Amino acid sequence: MRRGRWGLALALVGVAMALGVAGPAGASSSNGRIAFSTGFVLPYGDRDVGSQVFTVDPGGGGLRQLTHVAGGHDAADPAWSPNGRRIAYQSNPTGEYDLWVMNADGSNQHRILRDPGWDDELPTWSPDGQRIVFARCSQLFACDLEVVHADGSGMHRIVGGARVNQLASFSPNGRWILFSSDRGGLLSAIWKVPAAGGRPVRLTPARLEAFAPDWSPDGSRIVFTNDCCLPFSEVYVMHADGSHITRITHAAPGHQNGFARFSPNGRRIVFMSDRAYPDACCNELYTMRTDGSDVHRVTHLGASGELADWGSAP
Repeated sequence: MRRGRWGLALALVGVAMALGVAGPAGASSSNGRIAFSTGFVLPYGDRDVGSQVFTVDPGGGGLRQLTHVAGGHDAADPAWSPNGRRIAYQSNPTGEYDLWVMNADGSNQHRILRDPGWDDELPTWSPDGQRIVFARCSQLFACDLEVVHADGSGMHRIVGGARVNQLASFSPNGRWILFSSDRGGLLSAIWKVPAAGGRPVRLTPARLEAFAPDWSPDGSRIVFTNDCCLPFSEVYVMHADGSHITRITHAAPGHQNGFARFSPNGRRIVFMSDRAYPDACCNELYTMRTDGSDVHRVTHLGASGELADWGSAP
């Protein structure tokens, strides 16, 4: 098994289409669907691994493959629009990663931003569905945070500084953007910045090497992963001001959990874990309550299953 710079990196394994159908009553399809990609695609990580975007019911049924990018290129890192009708994602059929959008059923796939000389990655929507924040990455190991309108126009920078700024998330009220960064001489931490731009504020202590944050739907809590660039990560939650940091997963030795996102109703969290495989070869998606209890497995894919996003039902 290979673990890359981002700690949870795994080689893509062949995808099997069998899924479990049993699931918790609180994680039914009435609580939206989970979108995910089958390859590990992050800035300066793997690329051209044949990643594709899928959706699945939170209970584990209804698997659908939405993209079919050819030539070993990728469609990855999907993000639901607030109304559950569209999915933004990154794809590189022509070599560089650009921003794409499609309908929730996979139809009308179209590029919204072509940005020659840059990789545009890790999109997420503003709460009004009018804007998308993403990481604009150069070949010099630096990513700025940029915001564009949902049609790809009006791109402007929110955070720069020749650092790796990525994995951004708008607050539910649209006033703040959370993100991961190695700024300030740290390996990684969670920061927030006004959505209009301004001075970033660090929320997590250096010792956690925190990354991949997500706001709860009511804006009161943040879920994130520790050990950004090392193996054996875990999922944590904290208050929106960075206080009351609590670890909610506890992997067996040699295993890890991470890349967590809240459900649309804020009652559950979807996350990635390799716990099902004794050799930690692969990841699957799981859901749990926000205190880490009542864990249920969602996928049975034998893949990396990166960066899931749990969207509202349209």
